[in-house]
Amino acid sequence: REAVKAGVLPKEQVRHKVEYAVREGTDLVAMCGYGASMAATLFPQTAPAELAIRSTADSFTLAHDVVSLDMNARNFHAARKVDLAKATPEMKQTVAETKKHNLIAIAKDVVSIVSGVFGLMLVATGVAVVPGLALVALPLASTIFAIIRDLYEDTMMHKSIKFFDNKHVTQLSA
Repeated sequence: REAVKAGVLPKEQVRHKVEYAVREGTDLVAMCGYGASMAATLFPQTAPAELAIRSTADSFTLAHDVVSLDMNARNFHAARKVDLAKATPEMKQTVAETKKHNLIAIAKDVVSIVSGVFGLMLVATGVAVVPGLALVALPLASTIFAIIRDLYEDTMMHKSIKFFDNKHVTQLSA
């Protein structure tokens, strides 16, 4: 608690800030890549580059999902370690909701990673490692998990705890 008050970030909080920056940066690059990929399809002379641009964007999306999985898993693990013996009913509910929210996010990230790996393997080898239906179903499942995660977050009684955020660490340790 004193380290947080003094403005000194514990190692885990520094790691979280770096991961957050990497996750958001890879997401930004991926979105720009997908935009460039769409633009490349508009002109016949740039159409051959479209697959390379989209594959690069897919790689950045995969990196985003891997970092996101790590962040959500660490947050879930931190929520499991909270001592709720003397916690208020509101805090108990908040921690339980945080765990559920992170589990849904973990499921979404795992499906996204599997989908991304299979998609990139298809592009790299030209051979589908899994049936075509799976190549369609996996991204769809990832999207469904993302919708469920967002709907759950919108219906939660309390805001999900981000255990590696200064604000939330201060609230929990008070």
